[in-house]
Amino acid sequence: MPTTTNLSLPFLEAGQAQKHVTHNEALRLLDAVTQLAVLSVSASPPGSPANGERHIVGTDPSGAFAGHENEVAAWQDGAWVFLAPQPGWRAWNIGDEALLVWTGAAWSEISAGGGGEGGGDVTGPDGGVADGDVAVFDGTTGKAIKKDRGTIDYLGIGAPPDATDTDTSNRLVVKASRVVFHAREDVETPGTGDIKIQISKEDEANSASLFFSSNFSGRAEFGLVESDAFKLKVSPDNDTWFEAMVFDPATGKVSFPQGMAFIEQGTFTPAFTFATPGDLSVSYSEQVGYFIRVGDMVIALVHISATPTYSTASGQILVTGLPFTVADPLVANTFQHGSNLQYPSGVTTLVTRPVAGETAFQIFGLGQGVASPLSATHQASGTSFVARALLTYRRQS
Repeated sequence: MPTTTNLSLPFLEAGQAQKHVTHNEALRLLDAVTQLAVLSVSASPPGSPANGERHIVGTDPSGAFAGHENEVAAWQDGAWVFLAPQPGWRAWNIGDEALLVWTGAAWSEISAGGGGEGGGDVTGPDGGVADGDVAVFDGTTGKAIKKDRGTIDYLGIGAPPDATDTDTSNRLVVKASRVVFHAREDVETPGTGDIKIQISKEDEANSASLFFSSNFSGRAEFGLVESDAFKLKVSPDNDTWFEAMVFDPATGKVSFPQGMAFIEQGTFTPAFTFATPGDLSVSYSEQVGYFIRVGDMVIALVHISATPTYSTASGQILVTGLPFTVADPLVANTFQHGSNLQYPSGVTTLVTRPVAGETAFQIFGLGQGVASPLSATHQASGTSFVARALLTYRRQS
């Protein structure tokens, strides 16, 4: 006899005799499965069932239930009728006060109500359910665990939270390609149109920061890192960390503990020599250099006090030790001296000139129609050489 697809209800056929029998059979099946509520999940039939009584047949069934595990048993007209469940069927277990669903392989308990032991009630903070209450479900039993209003201990979106509960556990895990935080508009209640995310720490020595990693190996961190100063830290390998930027909360000033690639400053050690040093020997009482670099432009300050001694040295006077190789001098640089330098004929003033391709500068004498470098003939052996110079030049990249 042909039947319906889902509930296997018998069809009436054309010319069929005693149609009422087929019709009543279909009604009995509908009565058994509609608004399905079972008294229990049991492997053996009850002794004195009432007409219409229903049960889910448990594991290893016996007696009249034998061979009908997981089926719905309905007592109708003095006999048991067995119905094979389809995936998605739901049944209320009156005895356990639990809602069951047939997954296609087993009856799974998905929620409970009514005050059973060991959790199972979904209630608000005052014993009733209220808007905004949160229910957390036990992954083993499927029952809802009673929680206070708005409280979730762990939450995973796209991935499960950490399984263990330690000081380093990730209680919130989000696995996604994009995440959006959107302000509640001012026209809503409550709502201001603003959105702020606050990360608060316990004490000054703790951290309130955002941590960035590559395949869970740390590469950058910024925030209030182990102090109340806002910091940016970076690492090449998660082991060695560098403080790249520090903002002083008292002054608002920014420092760069590792220096800056575009801006750099430091010291160097200038030295007196000749183009051909020969047997030159130099004693120093002052030998100081300071520089600041912005991009490729270098500004250097030199203070040198020396006594050169020689007999075979010759050529131009040079001061070496500049912090960067000279690409080209930008201007004729200032030069002050208090030494025994002798001016070449026609020279009225002295200037410095960085030497292209080297880390040194020359001393030039300038006058009317005169531009002459100073050499060993202008600095006698055993006499003092004292110079203060300000140089500006472009370094080689």
